[in-house]
Order: sequence, then C-alpha cells, then structure tokens
Amino acid sequence: MRKLIPFSLILTSLLAFSCQASTLITAENLDRLQASHAAVRALDQQFQDDNQVEPNLALAPHCDWQKHYQSFNKDNVTQAQVRQFEELIKQYGFRSGAEYYELSMKVTSQALTAMAAHLQQYDITPDANSAIGKSMLQMQQLNKVIRSCLTNADQAALKRHETKITEILTLMTADDGDDFDHNDYDTQY
Repeated sequence: MRKLIPFSLILTSLLAFSCQASTLITAENLDRLQASHAAVRALDQQFQDDNQVEPNLALAPHCDWQKHYQSFNKDNVTQAQVRQFEELIKQYGFRSGAEYYELSMKVTSQALTAMAAHLQQYDITPDANSAIGKSMLQMQQLNKVIRSCLTNADQAALKRHETKITEILTLMTADDGDDFDHNDYDTQY
C-alpha cells in the first residue's frame, strides 16, 4: 500500500501537468494572436464589405471548436474566403483557422464575463427588439458557451496572462470603436 501512494502522486502530477500543457492560451500563441490582429482585421473588413451581411456569432452548446469554426464559416463566409483566411493565419504560426478561432474566442471570454457582470450589477435586461439588445443577448450566449468550454488549464492560463490578454482586448475594442455610430443603436437595452 505504501508503494501505491507515491505512484498515485506521480500519476496525479503527470495528469495535472498534461492538463496544463493542453491549453492554447500560451505566451507564444497570445503573441501570435496580437501580431496577426491587423492583418486579420483587414481581411475581416474585406469579407464584410464583400458579404454586406452581419455575421452570426452564435455558438451551439458544445465544445468542439473545429465544429464551431466550420459552422461559423458555413454561415458567414465563402470557401474562397476560408482558404484566404487559412493561408493568412498560417503565416503567423497557427496550425489552422480553427486553432485561431478557439484561441480568440477564449481570449474574449474575459471581456464577455465583465460585460455580463456589468449587466447583472445594474440589473439591465437587454431588449431583444433593439439592435444593441440583440447584440448583448448574442454576447451573453457566446459567454455561456465559451465559459462552459474552458478547462482548468485555460482558466489558469487566462489568469496568468491577464496583462497580455488585456492588451489584445484593448487592441480589438479600439478597432471596433472606429466603426461605432451611436445613431445605429437604440439606447433601450
């Protein structure tokens, strides 16, 4: 029995290490995400100009990121645009668009969680009939799915890299602010 205890401790340690190593949220990947931001943003703008349709960001309630990525592509972009995106993303060291998609979604979870906490703190219920209300409801749904898919390793990595993630989120929201027009939204939440 005494020999089993050290073996079980080693096994537990190995499992804990392997779980930590499985996250995409690493310093290197966050650097890649940040470095690719301008190029991805430009390509996204081009796709929006070509499609003239507001993208559907809803996630199905599962944690298969490859399926999430394929579903997003099916609903929002052409196969030629997918190939163009895949080529671009590989230039920044990502293995696939699905890997980039998963990482970017997990990174945005902090901002989505902060938004949800703000709505709850001020008892704001988004109005599904207003543009901004629909957007808020969509963000709440995204947050729910993403948070349910975060592993312990992901959560630890989000905390460990909080400063870098804040830089990336600031970069993303600064770009989004360029297109924001208060007249586009009904102020009714």
